[in-house]
Amino acid sequence: MFRAYIATISPRQRHHRNDILTTQDAEALVFAAAVVRLEGPAHLADLAHRIELASNHLYGAVLELQHTEDPVASPAQRMFEERHNTLKDRARAFVEAASAHLNGTSGRQ
Repeated sequence: MFRAYIATISPRQRHHRNDILTTQDAEALVFAAAVVRLEGPAHLADLAHRIELASNHLYGAVLELQHTEDPVASPAQRMFEERHNTLKDRARAFVEAASAHLNGTSGRQ
């Protein structure tokens, strides 16, 4: 899905999208989130679920951009940027919480 989006924008704009998830990354994310939700502590399971939701919302923004004649000038572009930033923020929060949990510094065991 993300590769398809990348194909819709000009080469000049592509260098700004290097940190977008690939389809394989999105699939891996779904499986990883499922494992955390099944086996992980509750606070990490919630964070993993929030990442999965953000990924789904980002997917919706990508689909909208694919059906936009000029993605760069579209309001859909702002929605994509917001959702992409949300996904990155949620992933960062998960990594920090998981690291604290694994290192025994989270206060939640």
